[in-house]
Amino acid sequence: AEQLLTQTRIRHLQAQINPHFLFNSLNTIASFCRTRPGKARELILDLSSYMRKNLSASRGMIRLDEELNQIHSYVAIEKARFGDRIGFSMDVDDTCRAKMIPALIIQPLVENAIRHGILGSEHGRQVALSITGSSAGAAIVIEDDGAGMSADQLDILFSAGEDLQGPGGVGLANTRKRLDHLYGDEHGFTIESTPGKGTALSFLIPETASVN
Repeated sequence: AEQLLTQTRIRHLQAQINPHFLFNSLNTIASFCRTRPGKARELILDLSSYMRKNLSASRGMIRLDEELNQIHSYVAIEKARFGDRIGFSMDVDDTCRAKMIPALIIQPLVENAIRHGILGSEHGRQVALSITGSSAGAAIVIEDDGAGMSADQLDILFSAGEDLQGPGGVGLANTRKRLDHLYGDEHGFTIESTPGKGTALSFLIPETASVN
């Protein structure tokens, strides 16, 4: 029953792929075909990798490296669309790269930081992902300097469930529920946010985590 619930949540995330994202990605690639064919080819490979990994994510647990490749593909496409409007940095402890993590547990949060944080703000430019390892597990932090959220919006986010469509989006609500289900209180999911200044969220994938 637990495995079925986890797979259902993942499929719910997969179903949230915005048709406009695919449409806009193809338009972006088309715009590069004449002027920068090499770049167009790179973006086709990024989009192909993104879609393939998304559709195969129902396996449950994957290596952290696989999730990072998914994030790289997504960010590459968005940066091609928006240029300097989006900045992204990633600092990953090499000792964590082989760790098994739940599929689609980080990428939707990076996507939300870009869509709702950076692109939802006039001044936001940067999303930073950091992952550090310790005896407790892999600590994951995602920060942006974008739109931010009020205390009331955070309350709604934590109580609305998977149908949330406002600030933070369904990916964030779904991810938190999956972490609750898989690890109970061990994940320590927290969000700190200030309107107009940005959002920082953090959680832990426990070292003892084991999901079939």
